[in-house]
Amino acid sequence: MSANQRTDCFFNLTTPERIDLFRRRQALRVENVFRTFYGWAMLPLAIFGAIATMIFIISCYKAIKARRVSRKCYALLMNRAIGDALTCFSALVTCIYVLTWHDINRDMVVVIESFFIGSFWSAMVSYCSLSVLKLFAVWKPFHYRKWFTMRRCVNLMIISWTILVLMVSYTLAVSALVKIPNLNAWSGCKAETCLRNMYRSRNLMTASVYCFTIMVFVGTCFFIRKAQNFSNSFKNGKRTEEAASGWLDFLCGNWL
Repeated sequence: MSANQRTDCFFNLTTPERIDLFRRRQALRVENVFRTFYGWAMLPLAIFGAIATMIFIISCYKAIKARRVSRKCYALLMNRAIGDALTCFSALVTCIYVLTWHDINRDMVVVIESFFIGSFWSAMVSYCSLSVLKLFAVWKPFHYRKWFTMRRCVNLMIISWTILVLMVSYTLAVSALVKIPNLNAWSGCKAETCLRNMYRSRNLMTASVYCFTIMVFVGTCFFIRKAQNFSNSFKNGKRTEEAASGWLDFLCGNWL
C-alpha cells in the first residue's frame, strides 16, 4: 500500500455509545435551529416591533390626555398596543435566552412562548372589540354613544387581560402535565395526546378569531357603503328639488 494512500476506519462504538453520540448530534442540530430561527431571525423584528409599539403607546397617551381623540376607542387601541409590546418583549427574552445560554432547554422556550401567545391574545381581543364597535357604530349610529360607555370599555380591557391569564395558565398546565415526571405519572398525559390537542385547540381558536374579524370587517364595509349610498341619494334628491324650484321661478318670472 502506498504511503500517500488514506483509509477511513469505522469507530468501534458500542450501542450505548452510538445512542449517546446520536443524542449529542441531535441536540446540536436543535440548538442550531433555535439560535437561527428563535434568535437571529427574530431579533431584528422584535426590536423594531418594540420600538414602534412604544412610540404608538406614547402617541395614544398624549392624544388621550390632550382630549384630541375619542378616549374610549383610543383606550382600546392603547390596550391592544400594550399587548403588542408584551409580545415583542417576550420575543426579545426568547432571543436573548437562545443566543446567550449554552445548553438551550426547550421547555424554557415553551414557557416563554406561552407568555408570547397570551400577550398576542390580549391584543387580539382588543382588536376584535374595536372591529365590533366600528360595525355597531355604522349599523346603529344613534345607539352607539348610549351603549358604548367608558365603563364597558374598561370591562373589555379587563376581559382581554383575563384571557391572557387563561391562555398562559392553560399552556403551562398542559406542559406541566407532560413534562414533570410526578404529574405525568399521575395524569398519564403524553406529547402525542395532551400537547397535540392543546396546540390544535389553540390554533383553532386563533383561526376562528381571524375569520370572525374578517367577517366583521366585511359587514362594516357593507354598512358603510349602504350609508354612503343613502347620503348620495339624499344629496341628489336635494339637488333635483333645488333645480326644479329654480326652473319654476324662472318660468314664473318670464310668463307671469
